[in-house]
Amino acid sequence: KDKNCDSRTNTRTVVLPKGKDGLFGVNYIGNSIRSVKAGWPAEVHGVKRGDQIISMNEVNVESLSFVNITDLFKTARTSGRITMVFRINPERLKDMEMIYLNNNKAEDSVPKSKIRTVTLHKDEYGLQGFFHSGTTISHVRQLGPAGRAGVKEGDQIVSINGVKVETHEDVMEHRYIEKIRDVDTEVRLVLRHNPE
Repeated sequence: KDKNCDSRTNTRTVVLPKGKDGLFGVNYIGNSIRSVKAGWPAEVHGVKRGDQIISMNEVNVESLSFVNITDLFKTARTSGRITMVFRINPERLKDMEMIYLNNNKAEDSVPKSKIRTVTLHKDEYGLQGFFHSGTTISHVRQLGPAGRAGVKEGDQIVSINGVKVETHEDVMEHRYIEKIRDVDTEVRLVLRHNPE
């Protein structure tokens, strides 16, 4: 019997060391694992799509927001490891993905020709290749991930990894974009081209 599994609560405990670039190799939506990166600590230690995160370093995350969970991952990077409790719950992931889709329906009011989604993976230096001022892309490194994905100066960030970015003030206060870019190995941007 796996000593890290608790049959009473149907949970298991996993201790993840940080990998290269100080990351753990997971992509998540809410408190559900959406994917794991091949060869990174999460995959090596058996984390799978559909796992529900119950706690992180003894902090219960079942009612925490995506941004709060991102903060916990960022804090864990300084210690070099994170202890996570998981429950296999693919239905929870389906629910979270449905919520994500519903939260982005507001984008339907914008002409589809102006809205697009790009997925960026960090380069060898841990960068995505763009700078932003508030929610606006201010500079793109043409040979970097953003440039190769077609991100343009003047694009407005509508959402990043499922977190809707509403206003410049909201971005400045909570640093959503920086937090997500710093922690996640993959960044999914919904962009509106708005050069004016």
